[in-house]
Amino acid sequence: MMKKTLLVMGMIFCVAVGAGAQVVPLIEPQEVNGIRFISGGVGKGERQAMMSSFTARDYNLKVVFAAQTGQYLALIPIRITDANGKVLLETQSMGPWFFVNLPAGMYKISAVYESQEKTRDVSLGGGGMNTVRFYWKYEKDML
Repeated sequence: MMKKTLLVMGMIFCVAVGAGAQVVPLIEPQEVNGIRFISGGVGKGERQAMMSSFTARDYNLKVVFAAQTGQYLALIPIRITDANGKVLLETQSMGPWFFVNLPAGMYKISAVYESQEKTRDVSLGGGGMNTVRFYWKYEKDML
């Protein structure tokens, strides 16, 4: 039965690739100190995969990183602290979108691009997904 399933999946993959379908890499959830998160969103297909209902419903905060002109930014260091200033998570977002699931409460989100740190305060609790956006002046914007 397993061989048959793998054969069918392989055939579907070949047909999809042959038809020009975009293959989207799987974004693996990560967990640090009991806090679950994913990051990515490089390319439209990856952003669509992140916003799919099975992914988005598992997270209550979406953080977006972009230049003021709209270009998405990646490889952004991010730090999340609670209302008492305790660092809960410190990591790097691999893409312009960072989804995290946090308990209800007040948080400070900090992110750094080109040595410029920005912070946003966010209150989580009512359900659904909140969105925090960070915008920076991008070197290429100055040309």
